[in-house]
Amino acid sequence: MFRIKDLYMKNIYDIKGKKIGLSKEIYIDFYKGEVIGIGIGSYSIRNRNNYVSTSDIINVDNNILIKKAFKKDFKVDKGLKFSDINDMDVIDRSGNPKGLVEDILIDEESFHIKGLIISSGIIDKILSGREVILMNNAILGEDKILYSGASGVVLKNIPHHRVKYEYYKKA
Repeated sequence: MFRIKDLYMKNIYDIKGKKIGLSKEIYIDFYKGEVIGIGIGSYSIRNRNNYVSTSDIINVDNNILIKKAFKKDFKVDKGLKFSDINDMDVIDRSGNPKGLVEDILIDEESFHIKGLIISSGIIDKILSGREVILMNNAILGEDKILYSGASGVVLKNIPHHRVKYEYYKKA
């Protein structure tokens, strides 16, 4: 799995090895729970190809290798930019705040969104880590995301302690 942050600002090359540009925006379909494309920041004014669909992505590594890029047509491909939901409030069924959307976990093979990474603040992130909520328990509203899952099940991303570059567990 990788995160949205792993897709930002990567060089994009076509199958012939020509550099197309940098990945600048990630488009998602929140209701289907998948990444549908990547917006490309082009180096050339003449290059109007500013979008690549996930079906045209061959490989994601240090760079992104694609089959083809084309001009984004918003009538055909209605996607939501990740920047539109980044830092959006997440509340539970009682209306209590859980945190803000920080990142998304994505399946490497199918580009399906597995979960949302939320954080309730810098100090809480350092002390207890970030929380991961599953995508099928999240409902997108106009200005908030409703978490409808069970409050007893919490997945946490907790920072590790290191001693001499080796991980250890505190007893």
